[in-house]
Amino acid sequence: MTTYTTNIPAGWYPDPLGLPQLRWWDNHTWTDEISGARAPLVHQLVDVEFADPTEVEFDEEPQRVAASTPTARETTPEPNLASTLRELEAPLAETAVDSASAGDPTVGYRDSDDDSDLTAITSEWAQVAEAIKMAASSAQPTVLAITSPSFPMLVIDVSERAYWWKAELADFPMFPTDISIRTHVREEVIMPTGAGFDLNPLLWMIGTTGYAHAAAPWLTDGARYRLRRWPNMTSLPHDADQLRMTSILSHAPLSAKELSAIAETEQVAANSLLAALSLMNILRVLPGATSDEMGAPAPAPAPRGFFARLRGRHTK
Repeated sequence: MTTYTTNIPAGWYPDPLGLPQLRWWDNHTWTDEISGARAPLVHQLVDVEFADPTEVEFDEEPQRVAASTPTARETTPEPNLASTLRELEAPLAETAVDSASAGDPTVGYRDSDDDSDLTAITSEWAQVAEAIKMAASSAQPTVLAITSPSFPMLVIDVSERAYWWKAELADFPMFPTDISIRTHVREEVIMPTGAGFDLNPLLWMIGTTGYAHAAAPWLTDGARYRLRRWPNMTSLPHDADQLRMTSILSHAPLSAKELSAIAETEQVAANSLLAALSLMNILRVLPGATSDEMGAPAPAPAPRGFFARLRGRHTK
């Protein structure tokens, strides 16, 4: 933690890492002691960041307030963040909580080359994809707040097709752990300031990563899919197979099995691509052929009319 020269008194303050907890400021530097007692009255999606504690203004020095028992005619006032900070005791050595056990994003990060437990890893981004699909079908403007020890808070405004994230897509965490998703109505939360980023590149990464080993549950088995418009491939990390399959889908509606056969690739790769393009909402879904239709004989040609027969005689 950085040491500052400041007159800010020692006490509990919002965590400068942006986590929903309090961290102890000892009048000189941030310590490793944290408390989970923070309970904000309003959902706050902004990833809080204190560049310098000297910028924080206080109306009065934090003082401990003695708890009072309300009488029959009194009502207990709703606690706010200031009173919560005052009532917290200073941390003790034997009761201090270690940052790693509380989800410090700098601890326990899984290396991207570690391919162990692929099933669990896949399901982490898969649940984000499913939450996005559900939010897209909601009648109300929906915002998703996604947290994990593996990356900073991710805020997605599904209806506005924008997201806010301090992580770079070039460093997209392939194997995140313990993802937590909270769904909010946009009018009920404090949104991050500034313009967000285009959501499509993020959806591409979520779809191709979350369903790299299984088909997305919203994709109908046997249905055929055709590309409605080309994605901006220059902004999407892709390989030759993904580019070839995308081009094939722009010419004909195909199922995942048909697509993988024509592109001469694995079906899991086709499932992954279809999941990403579906999240980006650039696929047209067409019904697939039923098993009865696939086994039925070809229909007999329609009978030729009089003029068709006459024309056939004179063309021989």
